[in-house]
Amino acid sequence: FTSIASGLTNSGTYTWNPVASLNSSTVTVRAIATDPSNATGTDLSNTNFTIDSTAPTGTIAINGGATITNSNIVTLTLSAGSDLSGVTEMAFSNGSDYSDREAYSTSKSLWTLSPNDGPKTVRVKFRDVAGNETSPGIPAYITVDTTKPVIASHDNVTVEATSNAGATVSYTSPATSDAVDGASTAVCTPASGTVFAIGTTTVNCTKTDAAGNTATPTTFNVTVQDTTLPVITRNGDASITLEIKTPYTDAGATATDIVGGNLTNSIVTVNPVNVNTAGTYTITYNVKDAANNSATQVTRTVIIQDSTEEAFNKISSDLAGSPSYVANNLNDVTTDNIANFPNLSFEKSVDGQKVGRITFTAALNLSSVTTQTFLKNL
Repeated sequence: FTSIASGLTNSGTYTWNPVASLNSSTVTVRAIATDPSNATGTDLSNTNFTIDSTAPTGTIAINGGATITNSNIVTLTLSAGSDLSGVTEMAFSNGSDYSDREAYSTSKSLWTLSPNDGPKTVRVKFRDVAGNETSPGIPAYITVDTTKPVIASHDNVTVEATSNAGATVSYTSPATSDAVDGASTAVCTPASGTVFAIGTTTVNCTKTDAAGNTATPTTFNVTVQDTTLPVITRNGDASITLEIKTPYTDAGATATDIVGGNLTNSIVTVNPVNVNTAGTYTITYNVKDAANNSATQVTRTVIIQDSTEEAFNKISSDLAGSPSYVANNLNDVTTDNIANFPNLSFEKSVDGQKVGRITFTAALNLSSVTTQTFLKNL
């Protein structure tokens, strides 16, 4: 044993300051009584205790270690380090002043940070049984951001349909701004690159910042329209020439549309051709799609000719006048009545003298190309 005090009176309170080397040591203090002659008596008492002069350590986290929050009310998570005499109390501060001490716990709910947005610091001091207290306080940091992001406006989008499903529409999401996060872009649904149906679809855009603040949603419209005309394709030639009374069946046309697909069965055909009457006829083809878009009209010209009538009219016109003196009696010859002229003849006279004569000994075969050509060239 080492003597730490002597010559003390037999009653009263005595103070002893242990040397630093005894810190964190278990010490036994023994009191021994002596008489005036310094005769040593028996031990009066033995007291064992631990010397602890080391301040507690530990950690503090705000909202589980988050770096940003949108509320000034937070939860603190605490952990005191190993302490010789044990941590029993703690106190907190947002600045220079600390709260009243309270019983140590690993969690403290509803701690109120200092007002307004911006960086915040919370400090904790732990106190142990020996009265040692953490100094300075242990800090934790977080930023308060209660300002919502702002979403920029977005123009409406109009595109042309590419099929009966609509169209794949790509657009640029609206820009956003935030006091803490800075510039970014909104999240929109339906997303860019989605197939939009024909008609108008509302796109909804929103944005949530790192602190959990959600912007006021914005919208814009995507319109998929069908203004593309159907296309008609004519089957066969654009112009056909037929001899009168020749049967005629029109080859028709086909129609396609980028949205409606095959519209052939919807074509409206106007066919005025009469094979019994010579003339020039125009057949028209028209169609509309479901969006009421009208295709560019397609036509076909059909010429019905009467070669016999034309030939005899030409002969009559060319030979009837002076000085041929050929009687103009051929104007009444047509395809329908030429059979009534089985011995038809042509005679030419010059100054009263006959110079030539052609006689047809039978009715003309008007279906013969040779006959038709001969009459045209006569």
